[in-house]
Amino acid sequence: MKTVMVSPDSIQLPFPPDTRQVTEMAAQLHAVGWVGAPVVAVASGSQYQALTGSSRVKAAREAHLVEIPVAVLDEDEATACRSSPGWNTKRDVPTDTSEIESTLRTAGMDDVARIIGEDTGTNL
Repeated sequence: MKTVMVSPDSIQLPFPPDTRQVTEMAAQLHAVGWVGAPVVAVASGSQYQALTGSSRVKAAREAHLVEIPVAVLDEDEATACRSSPGWNTKRDVPTDTSEIESTLRTAGMDDVARIIGEDTGTNL
């Protein structure tokens, strides 16, 4: 896993964000910038598919942030995520991050599982 800075517009969101939460986060992001954990994502061509942080990404867009930190999973980590029962293979998107976290722990990828498990979507 490596952390890179990317445009929030290049991140595909698997879940519709909570509108109320996004409005509050956008105001905070506009005032102080990004603080907290990176969004966890897998590379998807020239884009990224978010595993965590849908509301934070949407808030970053609304706050007009140019870049945000994204922890991009390596190929083995992404393969483990995609093999999880928490991954919708038809749409190639996550559907249950707790299932993905469990699959990663079973595969011995505790660092990635910890980041996914700790991300509640409320950290800026």
